Amino acid sequence: MARKTGKGGKFRNVHCRTWNMARKLKITKMRMRLDLEYGKKIENHGK
Repeated sequence: MARKTGKGGKFRNVHCRTWNMARKLKITKMRMRLDLEYGKKIENHGK
């Protein structure tokens, strides 16, 4: 178990949590954009 270091530890945990959420959102947005672009390429290629 991690040792508590007062205010610094709490702040660091909150920062990590928000950073991870932002990173996940960024990854999902990139995936959605890539899927859309890839889908369009396939549709156009078939015509």
